[in-house]
Amino acid sequence: MKMSLKQRALRALGHQYWLRGRDRVLRHFSDPDHHRSEPFEIDFFGLSYSGNLNNFIDWTVFYYGAYAVGELHLLAALADALGAPVVPTPWPDFNDDEVAGLIEQYSSPEWLEYR
Repeated sequence: MKMSLKQRALRALGHQYWLRGRDRVLRHFSDPDHHRSEPFEIDFFGLSYSGNLNNFIDWTVFYYGAYAVGELHLLAALADALGAPVVPTPWPDFNDDEVAGLIEQYSSPEWLEYR
């Protein structure tokens, strides 16, 4: 997805954490409750994040950089205070049998009823 000038400006505004009222401006120009389907892909802490702007969590990641930014900063500060080393963790690679098993498990009537 190629970002429009409006989206780039709103994204820059969303990353200004010190600015009060930025959420109101973002919602005025790009309401997450009424956004059309628009897939995107952005850098997310060194990983590629694919999402769609008609999903609230994806919308938040797109404009603010992350969902629950405060919690992420808290976890980073706690890890730093505890002296935990940074270990890059890649996405898990599942073989076809594992994927098929997960799809079967989570689409079963028992699981859907349990949810």
